[in-house]
Amino acid sequence: MKNDIIIEGSPARLIEGLSHIGYSLQSSVCDLIDNSISHGKATNIFVVFEYMPSTKKFIFLLYDDGVAMTGSDLRNAMKVGSSDENYDKFGDLGRFGMGLKTASLAHCNQIILTSKKRSGKPSAVLLDKATVIKSDKWKYSERTGSSVSKQLMTARALINELYPKHNTLFKSSVSYTLIQWDDIYELNEKAREFKSEGHRDNWVERVQGILECHIRMVFHRFIDATHSLKKVNMYYNGDKLTGWSPLREDISTKYLSVSESKNGLKFNFKKGEKAVVIRRYILPKDDKDAVLLTDRSQNDVVMKIDKWQGLYFYRNNRLIDYGGWYDGTGTEPHITYARASIDITSEHDKYFKLNVNKTKIKSFDSEFRLWLKSNMPEFRSKAKKIYGTKKAAINNRLRKKSETVGKVISDEADIKNITIQRANKNQIEITNSYGSFFENEISKSGKNGELLKERIVAAKLEDPQLLWRTIPDGERVMQVEINSTNRLYKEFYTEEKKNERITAVVDAILIGLAFSEMNCKTEKSKEIFEDINRTVGHLVNRLIDKDLIK
Repeated sequence: MKNDIIIEGSPARLIEGLSHIGYSLQSSVCDLIDNSISHGKATNIFVVFEYMPSTKKFIFLLYDDGVAMTGSDLRNAMKVGSSDENYDKFGDLGRFGMGLKTASLAHCNQIILTSKKRSGKPSAVLLDKATVIKSDKWKYSERTGSSVSKQLMTARALINELYPKHNTLFKSSVSYTLIQWDDIYELNEKAREFKSEGHRDNWVERVQGILECHIRMVFHRFIDATHSLKKVNMYYNGDKLTGWSPLREDISTKYLSVSESKNGLKFNFKKGEKAVVIRRYILPKDDKDAVLLTDRSQNDVVMKIDKWQGLYFYRNNRLIDYGGWYDGTGTEPHITYARASIDITSEHDKYFKLNVNKTKIKSFDSEFRLWLKSNMPEFRSKAKKIYGTKKAAINNRLRKKSETVGKVISDEADIKNITIQRANKNQIEITNSYGSFFENEISKSGKNGELLKERIVAAKLEDPQLLWRTIPDGERVMQVEINSTNRLYKEFYTEEKKNERITAVVDAILIGLAFSEMNCKTEKSKEIFEDINRTVGHLVNRLIDKDLIK
């Protein structure tokens, strides 16, 4: 005998769980934009993400001019696991019917969803995490009439104050949808931790910049209306965005001819299904490398320029996953500019498994993986032939006398009483007259396990504004990495422009700056030294951009 029973879970426990699925700020905002494009059919999307010093809080608003929702539509949209009768399984950017709620609750404690049809009045639904936890029910607050009007007046006044040129939003003659986050708890708490307003402002600008760059990259096909898409205008903090393609079609990308046309290669899982389209590119080198700061490049310290090589998965023209080869091949500097787009649709979801926040393809069909293994080696080989030539080493007088330079540094370290010792398994502690600081131990061993002798080397640092990085070492005292993505390096260290006297002078200055860190930095002043480094690098870039340094 079989009995069907219903066991209901606890909304209080569930909402706490949904808040910790793993959404970054970037993936959350992109999930909301997905809804504006797919469900709202929006032409214009406005994202506002600002820090208000007066209240010491972040604000977040997302406004779109799409088809909007009725009251019942709003209630359905706020339901966890919402359904949509108009769901287009072949073109929808959504996946699980949870994005609005999970993406928002990862960062805020209250979500207010407001919508107005062109000929109707606005209505809103509020989801408050504290209310759900207290009642242990999916309890919402519905707003209509004067309540929602007051809320919209506040939002309108805020946008008018920040961006006067966009004062036409919320017109009664248009339809729109507005998402508001209230109590953005983790970011608010982080902002309050800064003792210096300058450091806080730098951090805020960095968080804002990463979000902007991620939107530009993930939705570049929609923003620029490529691939036969309807153009979607996206505005971020008042400015209209341009798309940024990691495949760089905008700089006359070279198409690789390996038995394929510009239409790419096609892979079919089953007869009658849409084909997966693969287009392979070898990019021309860009003077600035044009690498944007993104979610992954910030959270993964190895996401440097060479890590951008590999495959770029687009699902219904929205970038999902990027970087790496997915066939067991590791990244390699000489194939940095080899990249391939892989276009899949919702129809292929059964072959490509996405994570909930649609930022990673967790696994895909073994048949397709085998196809990649047989079709990508020749492509990578051609890229290596183009960019595989070895650059001549910098060979100025200072670098030729590496041992002497090392002795000068070592003598100065003795005079200043600088000591370097292992703190634990993975860290070393540097002690100077001002205190001490910790650094992750970095292995710099040569082919035979011997410590490298170079005092200054080129390295692609994750932040193009940084000019150098100090590598403390117990035996060599320190090594200095000069950032090869910084304009200073490109202007004076490249083969066609390098001058041994100039590079020796720059090397010496950087060694001096790096040594000043060893001599003066403490755990408390780490951020100050990083700000100095970034400020110097940024200013030098600006001077070079203005043709003031030749």
